[in-house]
Order: sequence, then C-alpha cells, then structure tokens
Amino acid sequence: MKNVSSGERSTARAREMYGVLTGLLDEAGIAYSANEQSLSVSSTAVGNDLPMPFTFLIDPSRELLAIVSDLPFSVPESRTFHAALGVCAANSVTFEGRFDFDYRAGRMRFVITSSYAAGDIDKKIFDHMLSVALNTIDMYNDRFAVAALNDIAADDIYDYIIKGDAAV
Repeated sequence: MKNVSSGERSTARAREMYGVLTGLLDEAGIAYSANEQSLSVSSTAVGNDLPMPFTFLIDPSRELLAIVSDLPFSVPESRTFHAALGVCAANSVTFEGRFDFDYRAGRMRFVITSSYAAGDIDKKIFDHMLSVALNTIDMYNDRFAVAALNDIAADDIYDYIIKGDAAV
C-alpha cells in the first residue's frame, strides 16, 4: 500500500474543495474566472454604489477557504492615517471577516475565512460567507472611499465610517 504524505492529502482535499466551490458557483449562476493551478476563483458583484471584485482562495496547508476583496480605489499617501482609522472603526463593529489596509500600497481589502478541516464547505456555509462578505463590503466601501479620498478630519472618521454621517 502506498504511503501518502499529509501534504499530498492536503492538496487532494484542496482540489476536492475547489470542485465543490466551482460547483456551488455554477449552481448559484455566478459568472467567474477560475484558476485551477492556484485554486482560486474570481468574480465581481455590483452593490449599491461601487463594484465589488472578489476572489475565493483555497489554502491547502491550513485547509481554509477565503474570500478576499480588494476595494476598487487606492488610498493616497497623505490619507493613510485616516484610512487606517477607518479600518479600525469598521473592524470594531464587524464580527465576521475583517478589513485590512496595506499603507505602503494604499490598498484596502476585506477578508473572510472558513475552515474545511472538519468537513466540506457546503451550500449553507458558502451562501453565508458570500452574503456576509458582499453585504459588509457594500456597507463600507463607499464610506472608505469618501474618507480616504476627501478631506474628512481624523476626529470625524470614526463616526463617518460607523454611521455614514460627517461633514464632507
């Protein structure tokens, strides 16, 4: 009997999850671009204001499915402090997923993960992850863009991100 390494099992399991993921996307009627080699699938949704590109990533070594969405704007260097405050504000009230900010690149993104170590990612988990990701991104992406690209005072960022109101 052939001895199978844990790395080979992880890769096989990840490929199985990739098949489940693309099947769920097909079933949901979501158009996507797939990359079987990197175990990733990309798509775009349109919310109330800005487009929401997102990518499903499968991490074989940690047995995770992630949805990553880069927000469709760059933060100018002069507004990185304000953007970081905005991310902290949003994350303080976001219970599933998180916003990240790479101040060197001026890039903001949303990330949500789920483990498939104990079982498959089924339709219920898939629907929940995608719904949380898209609703959270749609709630905050325009607020982040306004706060990052306009002259809102640092002291007003928290209220604007959380409540959507500030003197702009």
